[in-house]
Amino acid sequence: MTEPSSAGFLFLWWYEMGIGRTFSGVRDKVGITAEDNRELPTFYEQRSLSGRLYKEHGIDVQMLWGHKTAKMSELYLEDRSDEWQVIAL
Repeated sequence: MTEPSSAGFLFLWWYEMGIGRTFSGVRDKVGITAEDNRELPTFYEQRSLSGRLYKEHGIDVQMLWGHKTAKMSELYLEDRSDEWQVIAL
């Protein structure tokens, strides 16, 4: 892992390592699994989806999430496509 170059990067790293791992750990402890062994969505992916859905309904996601800038909210609203990239080995 590279050294953090800004406070924003450090926060995002902490956020993913702290909340993300805690979320996954609790989910695994209570036994939530996908029926077809698919990879379960992360906390971050669920947050992103909820933000996109709120935005579709006209809710100010920046205010809801408490971000100081719209740019920060847009990072979390990045669309994750269902398209797979095939990589030949």
